[in-house]
Amino acid sequence: MLIKWLPVALTAIATAQAAVLDDNLPTKRSCTVNGCRCRPGSGPGLHCGRCPEILDLGTGGLLNGVFECNPAGGCCYYGESTSCASPVCNRHT
Repeated sequence: MLIKWLPVALTAIATAQAAVLDDNLPTKRSCTVNGCRCRPGSGPGLHCGRCPEILDLGTGGLLNGVFECNPAGGCCYYGESTSCASPVCNRHT
């Protein structure tokens, strides 16, 4: 009986651990298009929600989350990150 529940338990643990990301963002989670917007011309890169490059956090976006911008102002959201917990802008370049 225990063996039947083991895959479910391991999946739940892995999902819980991915809720807060570390600095290896692209390998941890895919980038979700959530309606966020970046400042056009800001250049590609990873930015915390507090950075001036992020104009709109989008649905579910957080100030301590990581966003990826493109030069045209497009954006996607990786999720919450411990490296974005500080009250200042932190760029992931």
